[in-house]
Amino acid sequence: MELLGNYTLHNIPVGAVNIDSQWQVHAVLSLAAPRSPLNCPQQSFFNDFTPSPKITNLTLLVDQLHAQNVRVIFWATSMINVDCPM
Repeated sequence: MELLGNYTLHNIPVGAVNIDSQWQVHAVLSLAAPRSPLNCPQQSFFNDFTPSPKITNLTLLVDQLHAQNVRVIFWATSMINVDCPM
């Protein structure tokens, strides 16, 4: 919200805000995680759509942005391992 306020202060129009994958609890998967024979992580949490506790009120954040006519984009990876049965 601070960044958006600074843009507004300097008359820089903002139509959308991209919130990176860290909005999810399990967006980061360690490359050192144990792997199955299909090279799948033993525990895969990528894109489970569980909001991170770092964002205390996700609904309020989106409502505040929408009130300023700013669209919200939640980034999530679009890649999957098709060989992994998870």
